[in-house]
Amino acid sequence: MSTRQIDVSASMLPNNLASNGKLLAFASLSRVPIITEEHATPATIATIDAPNGTLVMQCGWCTFGQGPSFLVLALKTGVQVWGAEGKRMLLWAPLPALIAKEVAAAPPDPDQHAMGIAALSTGGAYRLCVGTSVGTVLVFSHDALQTTFAHALSVRAKPVEQPEPAVTALAAAPLASGSGALLARADGTGAVQLWTTADGHAFERGRRLAADGLSCTGVCARADVVLCAFSNGELRGYGAHSGHTLVAIAAHARAINALALHPTLWLLAAAAEDTYVSVWSIALPGAGGSGEMGVKNVAFWGVADAHLCGVAFHGEGGKRVSASAYDSTALTTWTLP
Repeated sequence: MSTRQIDVSASMLPNNLASNGKLLAFASLSRVPIITEEHATPATIATIDAPNGTLVMQCGWCTFGQGPSFLVLALKTGVQVWGAEGKRMLLWAPLPALIAKEVAAAPPDPDQHAMGIAALSTGGAYRLCVGTSVGTVLVFSHDALQTTFAHALSVRAKPVEQPEPAVTALAAAPLASGSGALLARADGTGAVQLWTTADGHAFERGRRLAADGLSCTGVCARADVVLCAFSNGELRGYGAHSGHTLVAIAAHARAINALALHPTLWLLAAAAEDTYVSVWSIALPGAGGSGEMGVKNVAFWGVADAHLCGVAFHGEGGKRVSASAYDSTALTTWTLP
């Protein structure tokens, strides 16, 4: 285990650490420090300041096809897209105007915000998906040739007059059949609504995974498997087509605050309020394993007196795992066994 001191602390927000393999970033009130993956000095190579001091709710890198990655900021007041190193802003979409188009007679809401970031690619179409506090998922089209973004449409499960619960997390992945992509939208009731799209324009509503009142704090997707974290410390894996629970893990004693899926391997990392980070190796039907359902704990690391709020794989081959904590300027890193 090693630690690095960063200039600022991570905000107390779920899934508050992002990585594109080479860089790390998290939200710190209205700022986003971009941090080198290596133990270089200084650790922070750039800092993005949100407009007018607005709060940053989440940040994450998105990559479309073989193109470059982009750093996406979900803000209290809108959505921003930056180049990977935070040097140039490519999109600024104010949230009030977008929500007003989706929710009829939407009253002023001081808690209005964006939350949940996912990249979706299918049929040659590239889409950036960002969740909102009124339950809609905003979908932005991306022109890979011109490196531009434009607001395209929204995805919702109810009529616009009946907003869904606030989005807590998003995930997207190509379907195993290769015929489209899957979008998973989680909320505070524990519901995970699935959508599929063949072209990135029309979204078909799929399974709605069980809502049992436990907030779904994180969601990841790969092929036809959806992996979720909950406020009771449990991890669950679902079949996207069947909706069946494939695996349930009593992973932590308290709420899981962050979830990350390894970029290439079936390794799942979780950071929780019990001050521990756990890493799990999973083998699910059709998920690159033997076809048998299984789970194995790979690592279980503790950070004393830390309110963990983010976790990410990074480094060559994703061999490193880092965690961020609220009210702490230390970034803790481990190497996978």
